Amino acid sequence: MTEMVSELRYETATAKKTKVTVTATPLAAAPWVGFAMAADYPDKGGKQDGDKLKFDAGAGEFDLSFELDDQTALNLAFYPSPADAIWVAVGTTCPTQAGNGDGAITAVSATNKKLVVTNANSVPQTLTFALRFSGIQSSGNYPPYVYDPEIVNGGGRVFEDNGEDDDDRGEQGEWGKRED
Repeated sequence: MTEMVSELRYETATAKKTKVTVTATPLAAAPWVGFAMAADYPDKGGKQDGDKLKFDAGAGEFDLSFELDDQTALNLAFYPSPADAIWVAVGTTCPTQAGNGDGAITAVSATNKKLVVTNANSVPQTLTFALRFSGIQSSGNYPPYVYDPEIVNGGGRVFEDNGEDDDDRGEQGEWGKRED
């Protein structure tokens, strides 16, 4: 007998808010600027691991507010166009051109010190992004100044627990059919 084990459910809650403080500090040698970030996850569903922002499967989408704390003398600022302020690529290689990670990240707004994006967190994937800053030239280093952390998405889909330890999900996490 063949039967469906369970049905897919999709996350439909409104986006969770996450503040990410990006600190820029001066370095004594090239690349002249060091970057670090600290994320505040007021809602469950994510955590920071060094330069990686991790989002749990089933947690839904997140609005990320990147706020720049510039401790350099370079007058750093996000590029005014959100699409220029963040470039995103699927994988672990820093993007070298504009992109949105195959639609995973939507750039919403940018000011000098704040960039807001929406992370769909709809499929399990790793995204590398380049936060891009304008600023004054320093010792032969020209803008843009770039910080390239990662986002690791668990995906927005969750599966109902059927109470059994074994299932028949394929590589993509879809529920299959079982022979009983």
